[in-house]
Amino acid sequence: MECSSGRQSNSFSDRSLDEALKALVEIGIGECELWQGMLSSRPQGRGRPVSDLRKWREETPASYFGGIAPQVQGGGHPAL
Repeated sequence: MECSSGRQSNSFSDRSLDEALKALVEIGIGECELWQGMLSSRPQGRGRPVSDLRKWREETPASYFGGIAPQVQGGGHPAL
């Protein structure tokens, strides 16, 4: 019987997306659910005014997220 294990990137919220992906690969995690705070511009969502985060979400083009997919896939993780 095969058992899969995954993580949420929120477990690595003290790191950048790149650092979190490297850590996941290092410890052998093959799947990860990305926390939205990993994708938003720094500083992360914690402590930011809600209006700033809302503005970022409304103004960020879809191409920004498309640009992240190769980085995630290059880390050995499937795009979500």
